[in-house]
Amino acid sequence: MKKLLFVLAALTLFIGSTAFAMDIQHFEDRLNGPAVVSNALDSGGSADYTEGYRGRGLALDGKYGLDLGNVGGTFSVSAMVNVTSNGETKTVFFKNMGTKDNQNWTGVLCANGKPTFWATSLNWQARPTTAENSLNKWIHLVYTENNGAAALYVNGEQVSSGTVNAAAGRLYLGATYWEADAITGAVDELQIFDTCLSAAEVRALADGFFNAGSETLFASYEFPSDKLVSDLDLSAVPGGKDVVWTSNNPAVLSPDGVVTRPVQNTPVTLTGTLGSVTREFRFTVLAKPDQVNDRVILSYIFSGDGAVTQDVRPSDYVVDESGNGNHGIVYGGMEGGVFDGVDDYIQLPKGILSGHDEFTIVLRLTPQITKTHQFTFCFGNGTNEYFFLNTSRPGLGNLRAAITTGGSGAEKDLVHTPGIHSGEQADIVITATGSFYKMYLNGELVSAADLGTAVSDLGETAMNYLAKSPYPDPMFKGELQEFTIYSYAMDDDEVYAAYHREGPTPSGGEYITGVTMDEVIRLDFSRFCMAAVSLYDENGSLIRAAAVKVSDDSLRTELNAEGAACAEIAAFDAATGIVKDRVTVSRGGGILAYAHNGGSLTVVNFTDENASAAVLFAAYDGDKLKSANITTVPVDAGGFVALPVNVPEGSRLMVWRLASLAPVKERRQ
Repeated sequence: MKKLLFVLAALTLFIGSTAFAMDIQHFEDRLNGPAVVSNALDSGGSADYTEGYRGRGLALDGKYGLDLGNVGGTFSVSAMVNVTSNGETKTVFFKNMGTKDNQNWTGVLCANGKPTFWATSLNWQARPTTAENSLNKWIHLVYTENNGAAALYVNGEQVSSGTVNAAAGRLYLGATYWEADAITGAVDELQIFDTCLSAAEVRALADGFFNAGSETLFASYEFPSDKLVSDLDLSAVPGGKDVVWTSNNPAVLSPDGVVTRPVQNTPVTLTGTLGSVTREFRFTVLAKPDQVNDRVILSYIFSGDGAVTQDVRPSDYVVDESGNGNHGIVYGGMEGGVFDGVDDYIQLPKGILSGHDEFTIVLRLTPQITKTHQFTFCFGNGTNEYFFLNTSRPGLGNLRAAITTGGSGAEKDLVHTPGIHSGEQADIVITATGSFYKMYLNGELVSAADLGTAVSDLGETAMNYLAKSPYPDPMFKGELQEFTIYSYAMDDDEVYAAYHREGPTPSGGEYITGVTMDEVIRLDFSRFCMAAVSLYDENGSLIRAAAVKVSDDSLRTELNAEGAACAEIAAFDAATGIVKDRVTVSRGGGILAYAHNGGSLTVVNFTDENASAAVLFAAYDGDKLKSANITTVPVDAGGFVALPVNVPEGSRLMVWRLASLAPVKERRQ
């Protein structure tokens, strides 16, 4: 496409001029003729490349330039230029007809951001300019000479003219005799003509850059949604920096794409201009009410039939049921909370968690896990700083939330193994108090840690998504029933009461039929399942965790237990992910298998010898201990004992191993 645009431009130009001194320089990571010189016109050096006007361009770092060869008293030079260095004498083109001591030259400059040209024969003469500040953006620059009559054009318009020395000389790009005058920036699409282009020809050349293809580019582009709650990324539009934007209501939507939420839904028109082609885009900026729900930040409840109010198309946005107006913009056509894993995602308002040192995030979902890194939610500002949740990976992965301010290599994790299985319905709750986070699965606390970074440390995040990552990772696939953010950190009891899922209770030996432990843990199972093993040292600290998949062909597995004093094993139903068996085993050979069945605790002996297990029951009301019981339970070889546990309503029960005083199970009645 790039080559085609400039073929069209060249054809237009040849109508008025048939002389062409140098092939167009596209700078696609290579030079086609010009020699590299230092910024003081000495020989040597090498060129570097960067993002150009279209494709690649020449990167100028102030240390080198190009020798463009000899030019006569009549010539023209044209280029797309992006100057980043500010100063009075930052030279783009330098026509030299003398020496450093015997000065006789003309320079095309970017003087304090404005293109102009200066000439000297030991007597400096600055030429006036009407150009606007052109720093840090692409401009089309043309300089012409015709036997001493010079003119300078910016974006097809003449901005300066005057008289210069008509002698032949040598032309340079980005270099002069004086190192301090070298520009930094980028140059692309360089052309030199051995004729003086007329004003009409310069305009035609500029149109070749700015207009060729503009109709096609604009006609083929649409913003993903016509509803807005966050800033627009206008650089994503074809033409990028070359598009000039205007807004009919800059207080609501600025020409830079910045959104300021009004008190009522407000239509706004954003007009893009690319060369002589314009295109209007119409949006509705969604309202932000004055009154807010101070306990709930946002709440999306997906009904399975569009998840929107009756007067809004499903493809527009999902309504914030909290009343705070924090609606989510829908991309990819997601309906009813069902994400296709291809292009469906929801954009949340910018800064949705800004200033919140405490919050609770709740998700009710059923994922379809097919690929790794399927982010369920993400709050961030790109690939350097973000906070996210990954529900699981194919097979037996993990439930993982992480935060970073230094890219993927600096992520700090909150992890629970195993994660959610594909097709399993689950409730996930994450609470944050500053940099301390807790993660709950189906009402049970499964992980807690101080990650050293609070989400509020990320600032006003703009890349806030459901089902999407800031990286080019796979989209989340599955169904989301609820996504709610509370403005406070729920405590354990609140989470349990609201989000506990009561699955079928296990009975001793239903899945795990044999356990032994020395330097190796040996596990026998009765059927195909998933199992998670957590290894603890003698102080009850977790030292290692592993996950295994037990196949019908091999119902036995072994894991390294070096350094472990005891272990906990959980067997999960392969289809539903519901816990079926939990077993605790100590290195001394004593085995404690436990499972809650209503108000009872089942202790199972999987060994071939009679054994006794000592357990401690502690009932709490909040943080206050209400009762404690130590019980020694004799269990016959291969048998089990079910103990009634009387726990007052609203209390919580902790079961402890006496060997390490590490909690192995918590249950609220």
